[in-house]
Amino acid sequence: MPATRTAFWLEKIGKNVERDERDIQRLQALGWRVLIVWECALRGRAKLSDAALAERLEEWICGGGASAQIDTQGIHLLA
Repeated sequence: MPATRTAFWLEKIGKNVERDERDIQRLQALGWRVLIVWECALRGRAKLSDAALAERLEEWICGGGASAQIDTQGIHLLA
């Protein structure tokens, strides 16, 4: 969280979370599965290797399971 304009950022992030949840629910209602790949899985010290990311993507695509997210720890079902 930025040290300045904290109230602005809290409101902005809160609205982003609400929008994302609403959009995910709409997509799922239409029969779509949703996969969120967090930036931390792609960049930084803890990022997944290309091979690990490809393995998790393949696992989710071929698995036909529920909506999920990928972070530095792997793949997790959305709540």
